Amino acid sequence: GISIYPVDAADPPTLIRFADNAMYQAKEAGRAGYAFFTSELNVQVSELFTLGNDLRRALEREEFVLHYQPQIDLNTRQLIGAEALIRWQHPERGLIPPITFIPIAEETGLINAIGEWTLRTACVQNRRWQAAGLPSMPVAVNLSAKQWLQPHLENQVIDALQAAGLAPRWLELEITESLLMRDTEKMIETMHRLQVSGVQF
Repeated sequence: GISIYPVDAADPPTLIRFADNAMYQAKEAGRAGYAFFTSELNVQVSELFTLGNDLRRALEREEFVLHYQPQIDLNTRQLIGAEALIRWQHPERGLIPPITFIPIAEETGLINAIGEWTLRTACVQNRRWQAAGLPSMPVAVNLSAKQWLQPHLENQVIDALQAAGLAPRWLELEITESLLMRDTEKMIETMHRLQVSGVQF
């Protein structure tokens, strides 16, 4: 990352901060690259910083919502499941899609708390549908690679099912490709134990 004295800033701390911002931009573009600091980049970084701070408070303020996308069997045209899709109902910015805030959640370490909330909420909603007399069906929840690699994921899933009173076969877990797998063997072990308990994949 490159920032230029005195065009970008006159004091060393600010120059270093701007160079760091440019470095992150270069990393996003790929390895062995470089990037110059620009005023537009500063706006982007400030925006991400603000969203990161807002994201920390979003769970406490209950700003997340789940939308459920029906899954239809094309042959029978019957409803066979639903996919839980998280959205952030920001008080000022409106509905924010996961592609915007999930990377920030992963960078800040908030992804596990958000993932646990998603699991619990989806399980509770599925149980409510069953209690209302709707046909039983699995609800799919997407998990990021970082969630799969946390040590307590298995307990989180089982706790969410038990708290909702939902049988494991009515929960389906999916893996998103937001991160490269760093410990595939560990992930497979966790998947196997959950599969034995009845959770679907």
